[in-house]
Amino acid sequence: MRNRIFICWIISASLSVCFAASSGNGEMPFAVKKIESAVSGGVYVRRDSPCDSTYNASSSVKVAMRAMDVKAAWRIPSVKFGSECDYDEFSWGAQFRFGEICGVPANLLFGKLNFSGSISKMNAPYISTSASCFGAVPSAASGITISLPGISSSSKPVSAAFSYKMTPKKNIRKFDLCFFSDDRGNFAQSICVNLKAGRKTQFSFSQTGGSFSVSNETAQWFSKTPLFPETKIWFADVQCGINSPFYTAKWCADFYSPGSRDFEWSVSCENELSAGWCGVLFSGFAASSTEIFTPSSKNVKILSQIKINPVVTVFPFQAFRMRLGGVFYREEKLTSERDVETNCKGGAGLHITGRYGSSRLTFTGAEKEYTVYSYCSFRAQWKPAFSVSYAVTGQEDGTAEKKKVKAWFSASVPVKNCGTAALFSAKASGSAVFEDGFSYGTAALSAGIKQSSKKAMYSYSVNIKYKF
Repeated sequence: MRNRIFICWIISASLSVCFAASSGNGEMPFAVKKIESAVSGGVYVRRDSPCDSTYNASSSVKVAMRAMDVKAAWRIPSVKFGSECDYDEFSWGAQFRFGEICGVPANLLFGKLNFSGSISKMNAPYISTSASCFGAVPSAASGITISLPGISSSSKPVSAAFSYKMTPKKNIRKFDLCFFSDDRGNFAQSICVNLKAGRKTQFSFSQTGGSFSVSNETAQWFSKTPLFPETKIWFADVQCGINSPFYTAKWCADFYSPGSRDFEWSVSCENELSAGWCGVLFSGFAASSTEIFTPSSKNVKILSQIKINPVVTVFPFQAFRMRLGGVFYREEKLTSERDVETNCKGGAGLHITGRYGSSRLTFTGAEKEYTVYSYCSFRAQWKPAFSVSYAVTGQEDGTAEKKKVKAWFSASVPVKNCGTAALFSAKASGSAVFEDGFSYGTAALSAGIKQSSKKAMYSYSVNIKYKF
């Protein structure tokens, strides 16, 4: 109740400030400048089971004003044909921009908002589990990122947020503040700073903290994950980053403090050293225990990770560039039986980019399993791309092998002008899997029309997916 009163008070105070600031110059802060509308629908047809074919639909409307944006989105998740739709999701949100009225670079948002950035990092504090031979390091620290609901956004609790983004100065490239609270009693704040040191070097720092309600009451009867009722979890996230011509890194430390259990922590680091045509990426992650529950009520099952990824550029020319890469990945994770198992992967790859496209060939191997993967894309009018992978998995008893071949392709129709400022686009894709005597696959087609003018923008899209 207190949070709802606080949210209403912020909205009322902001409206009063907007009207007071606009009364002196005679400009209306809520004059409509542009209306954007989008409608999308999809059909998923199953050949083996037509009764399980489904459809979905979504739409959104955005009204852009001088000092405010209002957006509403509605969607129907997948529903079987012939059955009643008893569930839909409606999201809405509004954003006030104080910079358009009084010159302060601050925004006030309320509604069913989307949150990402450091919040997403706390929900998944570990590094990537992919054994990619050509990885990259996210060099900049991030705070909380807030946005209005999109056309495909799921419904969120009602919340209010305030953000301040300072105009970049000479050495301070970024200074962001953010606060938010929702009607479930959750709240968080973050600060993010990006400093310039020299011509090509930048340092970044961010801090996030707050409290969320978490619970683990929905586990099945056979799950051995500890159950506990809804409780408050206090959390903090600290990130540091550096970006220079020779060294790029990002370090993160996350802290969790549930009221009924001990203090838990996790740390991760991602580093990249480069010198001329050679470079090496090395990353790691460690968690204090197997009892870490994130703000999204998920249990972190990974205990430790190590990844080493050397890369050598053989031909560094713009018209023809070839890179060789290797990777070693090791992790310790918790199984469904609450046992700790160790997994190791290794691989090598070749990546070629040129004037007419790019191609990649990789080999990844693990215990009783290896995969060969190839991918090609072309800089042509239709943007064709395709990939083929061949995987072999050994059985536990070592008597047989399971072979799997997967092929994928994609092509896009060039954007065409249909008159009256309308643009048409389409994309086709498909995949096929051949596995031990049987095969299956999917084919998809998507098309859309977008019409735009100074006062309005409309877009319509349809997606059709067929499984055979």
